[in-house]
Amino acid sequence: MNSLRHMAARSGLTRSILLITFLALGSGFLFVVLQGKNTIPENVNAVVAVLIALSMFAAGWLQRFISAPNGSSGNLEEHKREDLSAHKNAAEETVELMQFYRQVMDNLPIQLAVIGADFRYRYVNPASISKKTRREWIIGKTDEDYFREHGFDPALGRKRRAWYKKIISTKKSSSFEETLHSPSGETKYILRVATPVLNKNGEVVQIIGYGLDITERRQAEAELEKSLSLLNSTLDSTADGILVVNKKGEIESFNQTFAQMWGIPDEILAAREDNMAISFVTELLVDPAGFLSQVRKLYGKEGQESFDILMFKDGRVFERYSTPQRIGKRIVGRVWSFRDVTERHRSAEALQESEERFRLLSEAAFEGIGITDEGEVVDANAQLAEMLGYHVSDLVGRRGIDFVAPESRDMVAQKMQSGAEEPYEYLALKENGQKFPVEVRARHLPFNGGTLRVAAIRDITERKQFEQRLRSLNDELERRVQERTSELQIVNRELEAFAYSVSHDLRAPLRGINGFSQALLEDYHDLIDEQGKDYLSRIRAASQRMGQLIDNLLDLSHITRLQMHRQNVNLSTMAEEIVQEIRETGRDRDVKFIIRPNMNTNGDPTILRVALDNLFENAWKFTAKHPKATI
Repeated sequence: MNSLRHMAARSGLTRSILLITFLALGSGFLFVVLQGKNTIPENVNAVVAVLIALSMFAAGWLQRFISAPNGSSGNLEEHKREDLSAHKNAAEETVELMQFYRQVMDNLPIQLAVIGADFRYRYVNPASISKKTRREWIIGKTDEDYFREHGFDPALGRKRRAWYKKIISTKKSSSFEETLHSPSGETKYILRVATPVLNKNGEVVQIIGYGLDITERRQAEAELEKSLSLLNSTLDSTADGILVVNKKGEIESFNQTFAQMWGIPDEILAAREDNMAISFVTELLVDPAGFLSQVRKLYGKEGQESFDILMFKDGRVFERYSTPQRIGKRIVGRVWSFRDVTERHRSAEALQESEERFRLLSEAAFEGIGITDEGEVVDANAQLAEMLGYHVSDLVGRRGIDFVAPESRDMVAQKMQSGAEEPYEYLALKENGQKFPVEVRARHLPFNGGTLRVAAIRDITERKQFEQRLRSLNDELERRVQERTSELQIVNRELEAFAYSVSHDLRAPLRGINGFSQALLEDYHDLIDEQGKDYLSRIRAASQRMGQLIDNLLDLSHITRLQMHRQNVNLSTMAEEIVQEIRETGRDRDVKFIIRPNMNTNGDPTILRVALDNLFENAWKFTAKHPKATI
């Protein structure tokens, strides 16, 4: 009998261990399942309730089984000794079982707690509390007590109590997502599930609750949502139209640019049928057959990429790209992208026309035209090739400096490197080695992201020959001018000598004539009649004029010997000074002088003063008979 009891006890212990193990495995499975879920499945609460109830039932059943009295007959003392031994063994096994049960519950990855009907905690596992929190701080207390003592928001405790009341009143499992703000400022998101435990009378005696920390999942979801938002915003803002089609021919996704580019009606896009969209767009194309052929070809070869050009009936031009959509190594669909290159296509056509016009103009030009890219000839016209003695094909690909005479290469290289645009000359080199002078005007022009140098080159051999002849004529003319100047200088010196001699030789007789005439008028004034006096006055006036002429001749000879000292001269100021001096000699005259202000010139101030003096004095004399004169 004793052996049977021990077997039964061990059999019950085994079943309890199996049930507890089942609870641990089931809770672990539930934890794994919930990791990727946003909502709690309806049957999860029931599963948790069953698992917890079974484990608790197992523990209670084991305790009752071991402590159950033995009703068998036999020796009382022997039975007592056997019962005491059995109870001792059962007690030890019970302790081991409860320790095992507690170890299993304590090592569950999810938060587990037992709350009494009075809302006080009966048990919490380590996953439910932080490392700095002791379980005895929580056991026996309500959520409001614990939150108030440790600085949490009391409103959260009240919210949990209301939740527990609902579970007790409805006797049904419930769940909610809780946002927990700790006093340290840390925020966690907990998914909480609670199941009521009923007694045999159907009354709720305990609430079994568990929680799953979904903070990392919420953060990952937020990052994923942010990434998806960024991706969608990027796709909608890109200039390319994007279309994603799965392997079933269904439209998975598209951006707004695609819808706008193709103008596909909303009802067709809403249907998500690629064939309907294709039927619509083929009506817009110049070559619908070619479009469909390429689509069928790519759908038949899943891993192939493609690129082609679509021409529209309205003149638009699209580039079409296609690449497989992969998840890992598995092809799940195809991504199409469309780029509107109408303007670029038109620009390319315009550029081609422009190039043709340039070619015609360059061939019609009388000058040689060469285009270089980083010193290498990329194009030239026939005139340049003929000038150098080559064919155009012989010039392309060679360095431009190869067609420059050695003595001019350094200068030309410097001009090309600096991008000089002013015209310059150098010696060019023909194919036969002959050197000849050219004039070049070049300019750097942007082209396709780089820079080209376009040069217009003119053969100036004839001009140089003409310039040489002109220099020879100028040299001959200068020689003749110098000879003539020397002759004039000799003549001038002779004239100066003559004027000086004449002025000195005539001055003495003139003084005599003037002096004797004055003596006659003064000493014989009463003996000479009026006519005689008039004659003597005329003689004196003539001799004075002759004296003035002699003084002028002397001044002229003096001026011709002076060296000119050129400088800036204000003629207006000089004229004002001369007029002031002239007015002093005839205060009674009414003469108006008009002098423009700030008249400046470059010359010798002494000679200019003599010239202005003579001009103003002549004007003053010749206007003497006018009552009102203007000079």
